[in-house]
Amino acid sequence: MLGCIGLVLLIAIVAVALLSPWARRIGVDLRLWIVGYGLYVLAVFFPQSSTFRILVPMAPGLGALAVPRNRVWRVALVVLGIAGQAGWIYIAWWVDGYDWTPP
Repeated sequence: MLGCIGLVLLIAIVAVALLSPWARRIGVDLRLWIVGYGLYVLAVFFPQSSTFRILVPMAPGLGALAVPRNRVWRVALVVLGIAGQAGWIYIAWWVDGYDWTPP
């Protein structure tokens, strides 16, 4: 039951985000791609460990965050992206001493 509520909330958040003024600036073609691919994933996807890999084609939607002209905002997003990548690499390749298998 909690999973269904989470899914409905996620769909609502994506819908609101795609209707926001920032998302309107990225163009209709990218928004239609995100909606179409999202519907495809909802129709055929079984949740598994590669969820993030399967959702990567929806990444152009993040371009809406880069649209504002405020230079501080864009620099903050770049710094956040670099920090997120460094954190992701650390988590993916962390060796706990017992098992050293790449992800």
